[in-house]
Amino acid sequence: MAVTGHPPLMPSLSQLSLGVTRTSRDVMSETLLSGDTDLEHRGSMANQIQLVTPRIIPGPCHLNNKGCIDWGPQGLIAYGANLSVAVVDPVTCQPIQCFLKHKAVVKKVIWCPQEFGSLRLVSADMCGTLILWNVETGTSDVVVQDDKKPILGMAWTSQSHTYRSSSSLLPPLAALHSPYSLVIWDMNKGVRLWRKVFTDTLLSFDIDPFDSTRLAFQCPDCILFIDDFSVSRIPSSNGRKFYISSPRMSEPDEGVKSKDRLKRLMRGLTVGEMKPRTEDSMTLSDCLQLSYHRSLRHHVLLLYARDVLIIDLHINMSVGVIPIERTASPLTQVISCRQRDVLYCLHESGSVSVKV
Repeated sequence: MAVTGHPPLMPSLSQLSLGVTRTSRDVMSETLLSGDTDLEHRGSMANQIQLVTPRIIPGPCHLNNKGCIDWGPQGLIAYGANLSVAVVDPVTCQPIQCFLKHKAVVKKVIWCPQEFGSLRLVSADMCGTLILWNVETGTSDVVVQDDKKPILGMAWTSQSHTYRSSSSLLPPLAALHSPYSLVIWDMNKGVRLWRKVFTDTLLSFDIDPFDSTRLAFQCPDCILFIDDFSVSRIPSSNGRKFYISSPRMSEPDEGVKSKDRLKRLMRGLTVGEMKPRTEDSMTLSDCLQLSYHRSLRHHVLLLYARDVLIIDLHINMSVGVIPIERTASPLTQVISCRQRDVLYCLHESGSVSVKV
């Protein structure tokens, strides 16, 4: 239930550490690597926003709000809190806006690209509703819905389409609807460009940063690749499946050194289009995240609770396994840097480790 008349409550650190999306990845890497510590400049955008009253208290986060957070290019943080979307300024720790129009738990939020209007964001809920918000005015510009299935992921495409007549208009938005639908939206007009229904259950997706025609989908037992993605036409096929398997160790790992265990794991890993045998352990069943590497071409990262697996798609082989310390908290998310080969790893404890 929403309560008016008071500013919204700030989220706890554990709620904010539930997840970080692609926009925050760029802000984090650019800040840490370039030495840009002028956070006051990033947060100055908040001073240009006229606050709207009455305000809404979002209340505690729902379990389905996990990962529903995005750090915008202007320095503001947007996150989902139950049915509402809150925007806060991390520099001054002040609430900026709080939107309440969703009728279901907010599942994903994503800021619009800075060159197309940095004070707008899109939120999606468990019923498949997407809303384009204007943070400066505190209003909703567009509301669309394809079906009543939850939104599993969103990403702005770098391609243009025939309906786009001005460079100031937003690019098409790709939204993954549970369990196997990909929808491309024109959020400027609230028009669905196309909808593709796949034959496999899809969990998440990512767009190749070096080739906008390539998509990778995480499935329960494989990786699905699309090589002809375009916002102007539906993909011609259901994609190519890649399986990853690792033979079960017959002897126990007790007493085996960590380096020897990794060498054995690397030799046993198999990547290919053939479905592995049933006696092989399916490593993708425990995969927490799939994403393209932002600085290395043809490389995909697979995140597990204790390891990060790196796959080279050009040679279809695993080229690295990055483990974490035995005493370290399990991993929940990995973010790759655009400028150099560096990985930021988020742990369940809320801590962040850096792998070089």
